[in-house]
Amino acid sequence: MRHIPVVLILASAAIAESVSEPTAITIPLDGGKLTVVAQFIERDIFGDYVPELSFRMTNETSSAWRTIKLQFDIDGICNGDSRHWSFSASVGVAHMASGPVVESYSNSITSLFGKVDGCKADIIKASLLTAENSKVRINGVTGERVDLEEDRRKINAQRDAEAARQKRLAAERDARIAKDRADSDAKAAEERRKIRAACAAIYKNTADMKIKDLTVKDEQQVRACQALGLYRAGAERF
Repeated sequence: MRHIPVVLILASAAIAESVSEPTAITIPLDGGKLTVVAQFIERDIFGDYVPELSFRMTNETSSAWRTIKLQFDIDGICNGDSRHWSFSASVGVAHMASGPVVESYSNSITSLFGKVDGCKADIIKASLLTAENSKVRINGVTGERVDLEEDRRKINAQRDAEAARQKRLAAERDARIAKDRADSDAKAAEERRKIRAACAAIYKNTADMKIKDLTVKDEQQVRACQALGLYRAGAERF
């Protein structure tokens, strides 16, 4: 893997609370650069050593960045022994056409509390892991660039295609329901027609017969048609 090269410049002014002098790091990015002034390990008002990583980032590129993720590799000395620390940090930084924008960052490394007493950071290096704005995501390790606008277009196209598919499926479902309903209505209508025809035939065959002359089957058919209101009005037999 390759890292975007960094340029180390030791700053001339020291910060009173810092154990080590700040280090200025230049990181090329998207035709411009980020300038990071970083320091590690400070002493608080009680004289205790605090494992705090802090930096100021100056955006000298042509756009704002919603996420800048940096890898910090730090070499130092602790009571005469060599030490190495490695951390990552993420920060967003704005952009203004009128001039560079500075963003500040600080974070105490809780896992190192009580472990940096007498330590001093001598060399601070930083490299870009990822950078992302509204248009592109850059992998600082591989150099790969992902066009986020193209990704959004693809996502929108997929969403539109899925919406069209769901609409088509809904239309097909509605058509099936309408067909099933129409078939059911037609079947019911045909059953009613058959019943009316049968009752009409029963009426024709029994209307002039005396009740005592009706067979059990005739009587049952007449009663059924009367219950359905299909035995001719005014011709109640029972």
